[in-house]
Amino acid sequence: MKPEIAFILGALADGSLSKREEKGEYCIDFEQSNKYWLENLAKNFERCFDKDFKVTEKKKGIYRLRIFSKYIFEIIVDYKYKLNQILFEKTDVKKNFLSGVYDAESSVHKSRYAIAFYNKDKNLIKISKKLLLDFGINTGKIYNDKRNNVQSFSIYGKENLLKFRNKIGFTHPDKKQKLDNLLILGRPLEQSCRA
Repeated sequence: MKPEIAFILGALADGSLSKREEKGEYCIDFEQSNKYWLENLAKNFERCFDKDFKVTEKKKGIYRLRIFSKYIFEIIVDYKYKLNQILFEKTDVKKNFLSGVYDAESSVHKSRYAIAFYNKDKNLIKISKKLLLDFGINTGKIYNDKRNNVQSFSIYGKENLLKFRNKIGFTHPDKKQKLDNLLILGRPLEQSCRA
């Protein structure tokens, strides 16, 4: 698997696949407030499929990357159904997958050394947790939010966050900045509250 495909598969955690066979429409769709991140994602598609893809403004402050192609759609769907194969790929493929996943579906805590990851796809949660361990990054246990049908787990502690930044990292500029600020300037809430 190409590292670019792995990044796309990870980013799909915040994207959608839809098809209307009767009309011959096959669409891969991403929406984001950060245009730069979508342009980076488009470049991953371009490197894999040798075709230009444009990011458009859906409405003020919201951008969209839409790919209409049965050929690309079917390739991505095929990889998505075999997602467990990522566990046996090379390190750069695993890294790119996790980078895409964390760009798409994580949040960096403002004042504690923590990155939370949420998703409805239980398999994606399990795969991501296992892959992080391959990089020596420890995580908390998986929590079930039955009301919203979502699972989550977090990376805790400055040491684990440093490993994440150095071994995987964000390509999403906003999340990258938040993590850098936390690691350089931040103090965990628990320490700052102690007398």
